[in-house]
Amino acid sequence: MHSTWLILRWASTGIVIAYCVLYIIASGRLSSREAKRSTNRLFYLVVALAAIRELFWFILGGGLLYRLADVFVGAAAGIAGLALTKLAIKQKADSREAENSEERIRSLKLN
Repeated sequence: MHSTWLILRWASTGIVIAYCVLYIIASGRLSSREAKRSTNRLFYLVVALAAIRELFWFILGGGLLYRLADVFVGAAAGIAGLALTKLAIKQKADSREAENSEERIRSLKLN
């Protein structure tokens, strides 16, 4: 690898993939309608930005505009991942102490 932009592209792609995995895990655990709505909006925004980034790649090649879009998408996915993690941490555990049933975290059923 002779270019730092190639490393940056793979780092940005890794951040977007990590956010998508985090979204899949958190979407099954979040039970509040408001939390699900905000995470869906963030997910659609990150996916749209990643699609626009790839559109720049196919139309313009690997120019400066693509590189700036790559940095922007990576930063947006990182911030969205932090916001999603904060939402998941704020929710209460599924116990009898939680007053509102919408504020509880559902257990993850993998079987």
